[in-house]
This record gives sequence, structure tokens and C-alpha cells, in this order.
Amino acid sequence: MIGTDVYEVYTAETSLRDEPDTVVVLKAQGQDRYLPIWITAVQGHNIVSRLRGQKLERPQTYELMAQLIEQLGGKVESVHITINRDKIYYATLRVLTNGVVKEVDCRPSDALALAVQVGAPVSATPELFDVGGVTKPTAFLPVIESIKPFELN
Repeated sequence: MIGTDVYEVYTAETSLRDEPDTVVVLKAQGQDRYLPIWITAVQGHNIVSRLRGQKLERPQTYELMAQLIEQLGGKVESVHITINRDKIYYATLRVLTNGVVKEVDCRPSDALALAVQVGAPVSATPELFDVGGVTKPTAFLPVIESIKPFELN
């Protein structure tokens, strides 16, 4: 696994997909490799809100999830983006409960939103960067350079 920094980029429009318009860009730590993952606008909004330090008056979905995990004695240990099968990314959420790590299969958008919510580390397999990663994210670079990456608490 390669540790990553999480960046979020809103795009006004996209010709890459028929539907929403959010891409999360993972940057390999210590490398000039970027992995763009397209997600829906709803999950993108949750991620960008946390990256910008915005807090709403009432808990949103991922804040609620984080509170439930904590209230039940668990802790989100990490998120791993594991494979891309048929143009669909898969992720594993690792939750520590009573000294035991439980792995939960989930969508990367949900896993990333929760990781950003609780400050959990994110990693991706080297193969994902090899196959879907880019070294010069031309479309994203100006925006990425203007956004401070997500930092763990």
C-alpha cells in the first residue's frame, strides 16, 4: 500500500462522465503520482466541506457515522483503496473494535468521506497508481496546487 494525501477538486462540468462532477485526487506520498477517482457530487460536497474546515450546525451523514462508530467503542483505523475492476474502484474501511480490526467493504467515496471526517490515514495499492495514476495531472494540477491537502489530526 502507498500512503496518500487526499485532495478534492470540484469541476464545473465534465465530459468524462454523464453524471456529477466531483473528482477526488489522491497523491502518493513522496512521489509525483496522482490518482483521480470520480465520485458523485453529494459525497464530494461532504469531503470538500471537511477539507475546508466547514462544520454545519447539525451532523451530516459521515459525521453521524463517525459518532456511531465511536459511541459503539470503535475507531476508524484506516482506509485502503484496493482495486479497480471494470472501471469501478473498491475500498476497505478498517475499524478497530475491542482490540480487533474489522474490515468493511465499501465505496471509495464513502470511505474517503469518513476518513476525512475522523482523520484516518488513506492508502492505495501501487497497482492503482500504475494503471490509473498520472504524473502530470494537467487538468487537475492548477487546482491541486491551490488546495492544501487533507492533514491528519
